[in-house]
Amino acid sequence: LLTMAMISNNTPLVVMLANLFVLWAMRQMEYAADGVAAKTVGDEGIKGALIFFQNMLGDIPKWQTFFSTHPRFAQRIKRLE
Repeated sequence: LLTMAMISNNTPLVVMLANLFVLWAMRQMEYAADGVAAKTVGDEGIKGALIFFQNMLGDIPKWQTFFSTHPRFAQRIKRLE
């Protein structure tokens, strides 16, 4: 998709699809990083850290999740459970 976006003279639909794919891929990498962190420091350690940051920073609104590079804290915590 990114290659198509580059060679398609910036056709808006192709660029938008490529960007959405990249955002989805980045969220998947965050879930994978959470899994590795849970194996390294333990499930409770990473859940505690995510809860701490959720309380400190707040969570992004649910409607923004589609356009975010990171999943919501609530989703990340739920996946670890």
